[in-house]
Amino acid sequence: LLSLLSTGQSTEIDSMKQLLPRQIGVKRLNTLLGLAYQLYGYNIDDAHRYALEALKEAKKNKNKPGEKHALTLIGEYYYNLSDTKKAREFLRQADQISLKDGGKLYTAYNYVIAANIYLGEPNIDSAKVCFEKALKLLEYENHYEIKYYSYFCYASLLFDQNQLDDSKKVLEDLYAS
Repeated sequence: LLSLLSTGQSTEIDSMKQLLPRQIGVKRLNTLLGLAYQLYGYNIDDAHRYALEALKEAKKNKNKPGEKHALTLIGEYYYNLSDTKKAREFLRQADQISLKDGGKLYTAYNYVIAANIYLGEPNIDSAKVCFEKALKLLEYENHYEIKYYSYFCYASLLFDQNQLDDSKKVLEDLYAS
């Protein structure tokens, strides 16, 4: 099953890469963001390169949601390298883009990456606050991958804290939505 999922993911990435040279504007931006997000599971350096390119494209097109997501993805890159200082700087820049301008989905994802940084410190209370803010924003969102990742991270934290009923409720809420 895992190899089938990986093949499907790889095919999606290959398709996006093939489309990219023929795209302009917001379509190109969305493809760059999609590539950056998808590639974090395969090649973090390629993901980072696409996120940087997406940031340039977002600024060029004055696309605040795209800029917010690109900044968050760049922050995630540094988080994965354990460079929390740089990660926080990019997350802070993303957070400067308002909820109204940046959208609920990308604001929520920013909170989730920040929560993961707090978990590494460990600062459990701050992580919980970030996760709770993220889940509230994601309640009516349809981007399943980000939503699933966010709910799963929070449920895992609660499980690790022996808050089993709360962890179960978070997962039930995910599957009910």
